[in-house]
Amino acid sequence: MIRRASIDDVPALTELRAAMWSEMHPEAPTDDALRAATSRWLEETLPVERAHAWLAFEDERVVGMAILLVHDHPPRIHGPEVRGYVTAVFVEPDARRRGHARAMLEAIVAFARTAGMKRVMLRTSDDGRRVYESVGLRSMEVLAIDL
Repeated sequence: MIRRASIDDVPALTELRAAMWSEMHPEAPTDDALRAATSRWLEETLPVERAHAWLAFEDERVVGMAILLVHDHPPRIHGPEVRGYVTAVFVEPDARRRGHARAMLEAIVAFARTAGMKRVMLRTSDDGRRVYESVGLRSMEVLAIDL
């Protein structure tokens, strides 16, 4: 089951992000400061809809999350343009390869369409590419610099 997260889900989202971070960065695992910062950020962005989150469940257990950041792109000839950026897609290791990530991405794409977003973007690892492409995302040339 997939559902949109609410402010009441901040503790679960925080712990899932902590697990994701620790998996991705074993040399610098999550600490209390990162947990606190994540909770504050979620408490600030979810109510004002600058971010939306989805949770994946197996029975009653939360096993995954995905976050959609919302940003206003400079207006185009047709008017304002809102875009989304997907981040923090994570499924607990013992629940992977059961369709949770795909289901969350499908929910995000459906939400973005309904919300009038013109583009949804994300960065991916090689492991996640197939899932994202299966819901319609495609590669685009992007350049970046870490500052």
